[in-house]
Amino acid sequence: MTYTARQNLMIRAYLAIAAKVGPFARDSGSEGAGYVKADANKGAPRGFRCENCAFFRTPTKCAVVKGPVERTGVCKLYIIPQERLVQIAVQQSIGNENGLGRIRAEVVKK
Repeated sequence: MTYTARQNLMIRAYLAIAAKVGPFARDSGSEGAGYVKADANKGAPRGFRCENCAFFRTPTKCAVVKGPVERTGVCKLYIIPQERLVQIAVQQSIGNENGLGRIRAEVVKK
C-alpha cells in the first residue's frame, strides 16, 4: 500500500503513542478510538474498514486499538491509502425539462 508523507508520520506517531502508554481504548471517550462495529459501519462500502487500515493485523487485531476488531469495522484512527477507497462520482445529465439537468450519483472505483 502507498501512504502519503502525512500518513506515514501519523502511522509512526500512533504506533509510538501505543508503545509508550498502551493501545487506545475502543470506546468514544476522550482518549478512545471511537471504534464502530461492522454492522454499524456506514463507511464500509466506500472502503472505510479496518482491513484497509495500516494498523490492521489479521484476523482480529489492531496495532493501536485495544481488543478485537472486525475486518469491516472502523475507528477514527484509521489510516487508509487512497487506492483502497471508493470515490462517489456525481454526473449531471443534460436535457431535463427545467433546464437544470438531473444529478445522479454512483459509486466508482478510483
